[in-house]
Amino acid sequence: MLGIIIGVVCAAAGIGVSVYLYNKSASKRQAECIKDKVDFLADRVGELQVYLDGLPQSSGRLRDRYEAGRAAMDAYRWDDAIMHFREALKHAHGTELVALFSLIGECYYRPSRLQEALENFEQSSRLADQFEDRRGKAVSLADLASVHRAKGELDKALDYLQEALVISQQVRDRSGEVRVLGYVGTIYKDKGELDKAMTHYEQALQIARELQNREYEADLLNNIGVVYRAKGDAGNALRTHEAALAIIGELGDERGRAVQLGNVALVQYDRCQFDEAMNNMRRVHATMRAVGDRRREAAALGNIGMIYRALGQRDKGLKCYGQALEIVRDIGDRKGEAIQMGNLGLVLADEGVCERAVPYLVQALHAFLSIGVADGPRQCLSGLHKCAEKLGSGQMHALLKEACADEEFVTELVKLLDGVGRGPVKPSC
Repeated sequence: MLGIIIGVVCAAAGIGVSVYLYNKSASKRQAECIKDKVDFLADRVGELQVYLDGLPQSSGRLRDRYEAGRAAMDAYRWDDAIMHFREALKHAHGTELVALFSLIGECYYRPSRLQEALENFEQSSRLADQFEDRRGKAVSLADLASVHRAKGELDKALDYLQEALVISQQVRDRSGEVRVLGYVGTIYKDKGELDKAMTHYEQALQIARELQNREYEADLLNNIGVVYRAKGDAGNALRTHEAALAIIGELGDERGRAVQLGNVALVQYDRCQFDEAMNNMRRVHATMRAVGDRRREAAALGNIGMIYRALGQRDKGLKCYGQALEIVRDIGDRKGEAIQMGNLGLVLADEGVCERAVPYLVQALHAFLSIGVADGPRQCLSGLHKCAEKLGSGQMHALLKEACADEEFVTELVKLLDGVGRGPVKPSC
């Protein structure tokens, strides 16, 4: 047993099952297991941009509240961090407000409270306009892109990033230009447009080398390696990750080294070198645990669970997914929680243990819908469809009602289950 209690989370939620989840044009990536192989993309050249303005150099109550908020963020205490930053707002002026609303937005974004994140990033953007803070404006646009990326609105994310890129170039912020170009590459990777992703990563890499920024160079090589792997070019993927590892070794960055090793392990997994992949992923897990990066610790555990599945050791795989679930719950990562519940459900569904699979899959589906994240619901429905075929409509309906008290949600779900296909969850070795 995993020691994880499945409770009823759907009661009175009023969340419908939207037809857009079943669009036949969904990408191949969406049709696979929910984030089963979690890439370790480097976040210094993507995702949220950090903008602190003069906060680290401030004094008095503003400095005290800022430092308390940052400490709370480091401990994944998001609500505490928000409280400290809101208190800091009372002592801030001008562009300091731009930075504080950006930090508050990040504290909502990390646990997948996307609407509140959006509102605070929008406020940061408005204040950047008011105070003619061009660098702050570029960061706020990139942060808004992060929310839309999380919601699966990739074209809208690209629009924000293109605007951020223009601003970074206008103010000659070359470091900002590297970060935004890298992020554009990541959005194209998400869209499956791998050649465009590679082009933007390589443009960013050229600038990083001109700036002699070795950290950015290593991060971009890492992400280029991820694209090579997505293209099925394992040789170039490994060579690129090894080049990044060499730079990271010079910098003495243990966390960065673990990011690279994680992607090396995924290439090894794709090559069916499961023992080597397991050894490297265990090292990743140990490092992330030691440095306190709990989000990537959970990702490593999920990947270890995936490798156990490929080795035919289902119970060990389930245990790893369960441990990952406990971590993401502890740090308040709602999207991560949905991913791990979905993966637990899909493993159990693949094994035909549908009575245990259905509650996980229903909860994961409900969580994805409530957050507003596009990536994941289709896979949950794929697992539920498999269980419905095995159990029959009567028993399946009873299990759904037991797992979710929202009768309207269950009724819509039953109607739509037959429209879901199933994608692969293992490499073909």
